[in-house]
Amino acid sequence: MIHPVLQEVAAIPSGMEKRWRPFYRVYPPRCPLAFVPSLNRRVAVYPPREYVWVRIPKAANSTIAATLWAAMAEAGDAVTGQTGGKNSDKQRFVRPSALSAEQVTAVRERYSKFIIVRNPYTRVLSAYLNKGRPGKDRGRKFGQTEALAGTRAGFEHFCRYLANGGLRKDAHWYPQSGLCPFPPGELDFIGRMETLGEDLERLLAQLGLPWQGIVQAGPQPTRARERVAEFYTEESRQLVASLYAEDFRAFGYAQELEAV
Repeated sequence: MIHPVLQEVAAIPSGMEKRWRPFYRVYPPRCPLAFVPSLNRRVAVYPPREYVWVRIPKAANSTIAATLWAAMAEAGDAVTGQTGGKNSDKQRFVRPSALSAEQVTAVRERYSKFIIVRNPYTRVLSAYLNKGRPGKDRGRKFGQTEALAGTRAGFEHFCRYLANGGLRKDAHWYPQSGLCPFPPGELDFIGRMETLGEDLERLLAQLGLPWQGIVQAGPQPTRARERVAEFYTEESRQLVASLYAEDFRAFGYAQELEAV
């Protein structure tokens, strides 16, 4: 039987379908089809060192990228462009849609695959704080007014929006387990944003890269972890625990808010 997502992909009237086939036949997306272009940009394949990094939105991507680039440059890799820049992401990584069937086989059999995840409670709050401002398109979509923006009531309103179908509207708050194309058992390394320094040091050792410390990059942090008590109510906690139950389970996070 053909996977339902592949049936949808096959129905797309463009050359995109041909580009997707090899990788997504082996790794059918577990997210809404509308997210596949975003997923395709976020699954970063690096053939020179045979690794794949699944870049999760709202999980320190800029800092992880800058740290990787610096380590690869120190190791003598031919790294071009400004470290940590958006353009360098495109220059240094191959997208899964560009892989041939033979390359996908190599990814499955030889490549190291890793992901850095974040506690769902703080990831959802960070997405709200960063994307939910009234002037933002995303903020307008879930009804953030000036009165609600940046408040506990506004965050609770956002969580209700997620429960009423908004969860599937944007990759920035879609469950991490659904954005990862690889089954958990095929991942060679699962790191956490909460222990980023320690986990990046271990990851770089696994990739054969030198550790020189974290290279901070990207926008100002939302400091969501420090603001959990400020924003969460019992209703919003229950909604996030239910909506992201698979993330809590797959990545070993406790559902008790006090454990954040």
